[in-house]
Amino acid sequence: MGNELDRPMGRTDREIETLAALMALGGNLDASRLRQGGQSSGDLEVEHGWDPDDCSKSMKVLENGKVVERSALSVLLPTTDAVRGKKGYRMGTHIWEIHWPVDQRGSNAVVGVSTYGSPLKHIGYSSLVGSNDESVGWDLSRNVLLYNDCIMRRYPDGKSHNTFKAPEVITVILNMTLGTISFKGGGERYDDGVALSGLKKIGKPLCPTISATKDGCKVRIRYMGDRERVSPQPSPRSSIPTFTTFTGYKFNSKSGSEIMITNGGLTAGRKRPLQEYKNGVVLTAQPLQPGRMFEVQIDKKIAKSAATGSLEIGVTTNNPNELDFPNIMTECTEGKTWMYSGSTLVENGEERCEMGTDMDALKLGDKVGLMLTINGNVKFYINGEPLKLGIKGPPGTLYAVVDVYGQTTQVTIQNVPSVASQVFPTTPQAKAAKPDEPTSTPTSSARSSQLTFHRKCGKNITLQNDNRTAERNKFTEVADEAIVFSSRPLKPNELFEITIDRSVNKWDGHLKLGVINPPLELVSGLSTEHNAAGKWYWTASRVVHKGDSIKKLEYSLNDLKDGSKVGVMRKLDGSLHFFFNGRDLGVAATDLPQTVHGVVDVYGDTVQVSMSGSEADDASSGVSPQREAQVKTESDVHTLLDKVKETVDLMRNKRSSIIGLVGSAIVHNLNVVYNANRNKQLRQALGDFLADIGAGKVIVEYLQFLRESGIQDDTTWQTYDALHNACLNYTDASLKLATELGKAGIVLLFVEDLNKFKENYVKGKKSYDILLSALSILHNCVKASEVRHMLLKSDVVNAIKPYTLVNNDDLLIMISLLTLSYIADSGQRHLIQANEDSIGFIVKHLKEAVNEPTTHQSKGFHAYEIATGLAQLAGHPSNRKLIVNKGAVQWLTQLMKIGSDTEIECAANAIWSLTSADSLDSVKRTPELLKTVLALEGSRNESVKAAAKRINIKFQAGMMQQMPSGMPGGMKIECDYQKSCKLFLKSLDIPETYFSSKYDLCYCTSCHAERKDTLYYTRGKPPRDYGLPIGWCRFSFKLPPKAEPLKADAEWHRAYHGTKKESIHKVLQTGELLIPGIDDLIKSNVHRGNYLRSVYISVL
Repeated sequence: MGNELDRPMGRTDREIETLAALMALGGNLDASRLRQGGQSSGDLEVEHGWDPDDCSKSMKVLENGKVVERSALSVLLPTTDAVRGKKGYRMGTHIWEIHWPVDQRGSNAVVGVSTYGSPLKHIGYSSLVGSNDESVGWDLSRNVLLYNDCIMRRYPDGKSHNTFKAPEVITVILNMTLGTISFKGGGERYDDGVALSGLKKIGKPLCPTISATKDGCKVRIRYMGDRERVSPQPSPRSSIPTFTTFTGYKFNSKSGSEIMITNGGLTAGRKRPLQEYKNGVVLTAQPLQPGRMFEVQIDKKIAKSAATGSLEIGVTTNNPNELDFPNIMTECTEGKTWMYSGSTLVENGEERCEMGTDMDALKLGDKVGLMLTINGNVKFYINGEPLKLGIKGPPGTLYAVVDVYGQTTQVTIQNVPSVASQVFPTTPQAKAAKPDEPTSTPTSSARSSQLTFHRKCGKNITLQNDNRTAERNKFTEVADEAIVFSSRPLKPNELFEITIDRSVNKWDGHLKLGVINPPLELVSGLSTEHNAAGKWYWTASRVVHKGDSIKKLEYSLNDLKDGSKVGVMRKLDGSLHFFFNGRDLGVAATDLPQTVHGVVDVYGDTVQVSMSGSEADDASSGVSPQREAQVKTESDVHTLLDKVKETVDLMRNKRSSIIGLVGSAIVHNLNVVYNANRNKQLRQALGDFLADIGAGKVIVEYLQFLRESGIQDDTTWQTYDALHNACLNYTDASLKLATELGKAGIVLLFVEDLNKFKENYVKGKKSYDILLSALSILHNCVKASEVRHMLLKSDVVNAIKPYTLVNNDDLLIMISLLTLSYIADSGQRHLIQANEDSIGFIVKHLKEAVNEPTTHQSKGFHAYEIATGLAQLAGHPSNRKLIVNKGAVQWLTQLMKIGSDTEIECAANAIWSLTSADSLDSVKRTPELLKTVLALEGSRNESVKAAAKRINIKFQAGMMQQMPSGMPGGMKIECDYQKSCKLFLKSLDIPETYFSSKYDLCYCTSCHAERKDTLYYTRGKPPRDYGLPIGWCRFSFKLPPKAEPLKADAEWHRAYHGTKKESIHKVLQTGELLIPGIDDLIKSNVHRGNYLRSVYISVL
């Protein structure tokens, strides 16, 4: 487009004046410019419309780009889909309208702009536009502005964000000259015209973009014009910081001739610190990122008498891969370089200004850094404090440069959290993801539990890099007294791995690696006789315990080279494994104590070692999260499904020779994938897929095969354990798979285990692991009503009951009670009676789950699972009193304040179940409870609102009258709500002959609470759960005679179907409610439709 804006054909003068005002808002355009003729509005709309070649496959572009329609959801899993416009704008002001009906927006409807590289599809529901650093948007459903997966702020200001709904037509004004985006709707200009600024920092053309989750929604775009013109500077209050996804700075491998890079690129040191004090220049491998601090810590210094000067730091426009490195960086004449040297700022060798602080005075452990600000300036920092002077607006791409000069001989990069993570912390409140979707950001507790070296170490060891690097001092003089331990005991299946940073060719022998049972006492080396029974270690090619060689390994530690990695792991079954460059060398020892620390003897030729990102392997998979492949695209999903099917097919082949291969496939294709992908919808989809391909029967048969093969064998046990964990994972995610496994007979297998080990299990041994996983899988399976029905016919209740007794492990008691709480009906409440300690243990884990900020889990149990279990345990009066006395209501209240809608509803239902005549006062005294309940009565989620209202009614009623609980029915209570519903029913003019008032019942919140109805019941053959229609009033129909032989009332499942009042007479004419696809079944006389049992009226 040229500088002149052509007059759109067919527009009225009023439209042109409105458009002129909009353009003036975005680019200060004169209205007269819009009155010139030229290109038609239709041509403009097509030229700047939706791009059929730049959209998700679920988006269908119609009318030459004027409309996009989101097609039906994937049968496998829900997705979020996006489409971009055909044009990307780099300059000028551009205005377009988005026509998006309010009822077609769904949970996430985002209008904004994105680069050509921004993703167009996401597995699960999300605000896709604004979820990365290449898009910004306004989520019309949640009323928030989004950028880089952060909520920038609520929008628009001055609106009630719980009730405000953006109008159908939204006008978007993109001013690329200033880098701003604005929105207008319903004749109102929001927030003085500027929603977000700083878009120029993205540095790429931006296209109109929307992302949608609503099936069948249609969104129209209407381009209105452009104008390249500068307007007054907008308010900077919502400027977008240019933070990109960034893993941290590292030093470039190409550096000064005296520099040695170690510790994975984080540490730089001079090779000959006493002989050479120059040639220590090193640059970052990555350009400086705006808002991201580059900081180094001084690890080593030598005496002033040995050298003059010290560390220098600065920035340069030189690319490290192309630079001819000078002796010292202040002498560099290539490109542009600024160095903070001594107390002076030097630019290409010329002194510019005094900085006020002398770098030569820095001490060991001091930190010095710099940051490229969002405004393009460079600021310097010493020990985290900013200096007043810096560099103003240096041009071009900048790299940080450090001159490890003079007295400073080694530095290590300290990757400081970005300003983005400080301004927009990754919490459920700040993330753009839904509140019930856990994020992948490490929690503070995870960071604090990260493995490092223990501060207690040999006298010749110096620890660096936040205790992740260990160096032996005086390595030319001494070879021993250099023991280092892990900072804490190793978790089961946790890999303690180190990298050889530096070695020499002087001594006889290399490092030794192993595990040691506390106490951690310092000795000269691992080979001493001290604590011989409590240590297992690898030396040369031998594994040593109690002074004797117990196994020979295929690799020798004497052959290690710089960069080699070696590790050790205590498996969940108590076996010891060593690793060489990631390869598991097999079982080296068995029956290790539960508590062991990793230990390294930095001996002989080994001079320096560093932790290799040793993170805890998930106990359910045995594979480090660093090696887990995440599913990110639709193609990944289909590839994954193929691997899942291959794994199931492998299990069909019951051959002893491939048990190890099957176990490896289960670990990598099932367990690793589960742990790598936190997306709930994806996990459920994979579990459902397993059920659909018949995996339930295959898994049960393969478990039986492994048991018959003998799980005493290591390989067979590892495969058996891996398959147990796969069942535990995917039954937690998929009720469908839990049902199929229950039908296939997994319950009978577990009953055998429960009966076999009930008096002779040993914690830390295989028997305990089998019981723990068996009970956990049973707990997942009993959530399916069909499985519960089968359990009542088996001996599972008697098999579980012994594990609820006080002499058992606390965790086994907790799982057993929660499992029985699903099974026990009103006549079996004695089965779930618990003692005070057991209830206290369950409440303790509720507290831990609520306080776990990322997953809301404890010991694998979700907070909502524990809340549901407590609600069911409250069916026994003594349990109810203990649960309240142990403080459960406090943590349920907290969950109601911070949880997702599902968690809130479960917590509210638990409080409702815990409230009775004898507990009412104690429950109501819980701090913040009444306030929280009242607030939730205004929730936009109907289930949450109803749950809160039920609690409040129970409080108001005071529960003064005891009424028997059980199946609803028979009570002739008529409230005002029921009267209103009767009046509405009368207006429908339905003949009285259709009705049988015997089973009429009001399900308003008040009547429901007064009857003490539960929330869910089971009906049909096979049994299926159904929820009561809270908020409705039931008026019963007479069943037709042909329904009685079919036992429709007793054996059919109960379901509810909404309809318009205009349709009720047509439905009544047949007496049946048919669903799509049922016609053929009726013709074959297999099924006789769905008989109308009652009509439910709501006048809310």
